[in-house]
Amino acid sequence: MSRSALRSLSRAGSSLRAGGPRPRITTRCLHQQSSSPIVASRAQHRPRIQSWNQSLSATPSAAATVPRRTMFIQTEPTPNDDALKFNPNARVLSESISSPYLEYLTPRSTLAPPHPSPLAAALMNIDGVTSVFFGTDYITVTKDSGTPWAHIKPEVFALITEFMTSGQAIKPIRSPTTKTTMKSSA
Repeated sequence: MSRSALRSLSRAGSSLRAGGPRPRITTRCLHQQSSSPIVASRAQHRPRIQSWNQSLSATPSAAATVPRRTMFIQTEPTPNDDALKFNPNARVLSESISSPYLEYLTPRSTLAPPHPSPLAAALMNIDGVTSVFFGTDYITVTKDSGTPWAHIKPEVFALITEFMTSGQAIKPIRSPTTKTTMKSSA
């Protein structure tokens, strides 16, 4: 509160103590002289704004404790109302896979060679999901018509984000020695 506003208040208080009527002019002056706290404050007493990067570089331990979201997933509708295309900002299938897409129609197909996928298995575990399709830079999830997307989408987002940010492979690469070892031990 400014000094002039305090003086006006003290004058009004002394006139009330004296038993005189409260002058209306003092009240008007008080309202005219007062200003909002933002305008009345001095700029040198305001806290300075640091950018987010500056605050992290100033305290190296803060960088380890502040979670950063590096995954951004967009969705696109498809001609099929029961299918939704999820576009993460990263490549889905590695370049080492000869096919530009992989499709999983049953939970068992997510475990079977030649292309087992832990992400496809996790997505197929969601109630209502009927198939999963991996493209080079997208994932299409198909649901049954009785389950609303509002129940499925949050789980799909969480699983895709978890897999992509953890660095886990969408489809683990099997080495030829593993196949040979399995055949020779049988």
